[in-house]
Amino acid sequence: MLWKEFRSNMGQIANAITVLTSFLLGRYIVEQEQQGAERAKYGAKVLDSLSLYLTEEYGRGFSRSNIAGMRQFYMAYKDGENEIIQSGIGQLNLV
Repeated sequence: MLWKEFRSNMGQIANAITVLTSFLLGRYIVEQEQQGAERAKYGAKVLDSLSLYLTEEYGRGFSRSNIAGMRQFYMAYKDGENEIIQSGIGQLNLV
C-alpha cells in the first residue's frame, strides 16, 4: 500500500533533508560569511548572529553549537560535495 511505503520512507526523507540542510548551511557560512577562509575575521560573532537570526526566522534547531557543527560538517566533507548532495537528493525519491 502506498501509504505504508510513504510512512516507512519518512525517516529517510527527514534524514536526507537534515544532512542537506546542515551541509548547505555549513557551505554558506564558509563561502559567504568567511569568504572561503578557515575562520572569519570577526570570529564567533558570525555563528552567534546567524544562530539568532535562524532561530527567530525558523525556530528551534539553530543553536550556536548546532551552527558550529554544520560548519564543521561542511569543512570535513566539502571535497565530497557532489556525493553528499546527490545521495541526499536520491533519498528524496517521492515517486
